[in-house]
Amino acid sequence: EHRDKYDLTFEFDDIMVRYRMDHYFTPEPNMTEGDPAVDTVTTLNIPLAVIMSKADQWGHEEVISLIAKLLNEQSLFITKTVDELLWGYEDPVFAELHKLHSVLAPFGIPDVPALFALQQRNITADSNLWSRVFTGKGDIKLLTVFETWQEQEQMSFWGSSYANALNGTEGYFYTPPIKKTDRLYAFVDELFRSGYFEYERSFYIDDIELYRFVIPPHELGNISTNPGNADFFCFGPFGLLNLTSTNPLGPPIFVSKPHFLDTDDELINSVIGLKPNRELHDSYLGAEPLTGVMFDAHKRLQINVHIKAEKTPFYDSSKLRTMYYPIMYIDETATVTTSLVNQFKSKLMVPLKVGKAALIGVSALTAFLVVVSSIVLLRRRHKPNSLQPRQSRSSVNQDRDGEDTPLLH
Repeated sequence: EHRDKYDLTFEFDDIMVRYRMDHYFTPEPNMTEGDPAVDTVTTLNIPLAVIMSKADQWGHEEVISLIAKLLNEQSLFITKTVDELLWGYEDPVFAELHKLHSVLAPFGIPDVPALFALQQRNITADSNLWSRVFTGKGDIKLLTVFETWQEQEQMSFWGSSYANALNGTEGYFYTPPIKKTDRLYAFVDELFRSGYFEYERSFYIDDIELYRFVIPPHELGNISTNPGNADFFCFGPFGLLNLTSTNPLGPPIFVSKPHFLDTDDELINSVIGLKPNRELHDSYLGAEPLTGVMFDAHKRLQINVHIKAEKTPFYDSSKLRTMYYPIMYIDETATVTTSLVNQFKSKLMVPLKVGKAALIGVSALTAFLVVVSSIVLLRRRHKPNSLQPRQSRSSVNQDRDGEDTPLLH
């Protein structure tokens, strides 16, 4: 995956910077198992599932007869190559509906693309529109926080202005220093919404301490556990994000953590073979606390389609189980390179350690001079056995070490 920013323009006395972005994917043969152009997968026929879910909205008599005829020879499961599923294939029903758009439009049916894809190879819309973020000038707390995304100051898919707000950054940088009590807000463009991460634990990469921040289960709660998520239409089981409203077609797409991690047991038990594992399936940000830079991160999302056991005028699926059918999950990974780790150690960690040593040395010298001066003064007034210079010096070092110890981690 590539996200190349260009046409960077600083604005408003450098308080903000706007940019365009090319977002695209290229194959990495050395990192690919098998041949995606040849290897096949049998999975749910998502275009058919989408049309099945529209029976109530598209229930005009003229439309019913037309669509029922188109679906007559369609199977609920299809076999496609990995490339076709990821980057697109022409679906016969979608293609026919696309041709008939002028006929169907008066019935309120949106234009249906002939090509169906789980992921576009080249997301050209990103490169045509401006995004703008704060630089941190004037208020470091706003460092890389979105002001607009693709020329939108807020989303329009959700049920309140708060839910539609662009809260947070892209997830690459945050205002330093990062504390364990911080909440890190991020806008996730694949989900068209913002969310937050909370500290879970610390871990190390090449002796560099990182704070692991994760999405708390409560953030993915349904309305019974997190009433605020009513604005995101989370009316189903715990742990599902409803993306139905983010597409004009209203497809029954729901996103979860892979293998239904942190969801209701009914979801996990509905599919044979699922084994949720927090280390393998949780998204996280690995933040270097002194700089606010992400040294390690995983974005892990599972795409699910809601299917119902029902007989509609379009299609009879009454013999199926009503369930959230997992289609695939993605694991987008970013980890700092060895060369950048070495640069970080030489240009930041070493100077900090040197600065720490110098600071301790200056503090010790200052304490020593104070003690010596006190000895000289006190000897004029008191007996020598009333002095405790060792204790005084020890307390200065403890205070100083306690203040600066995090710089050594």
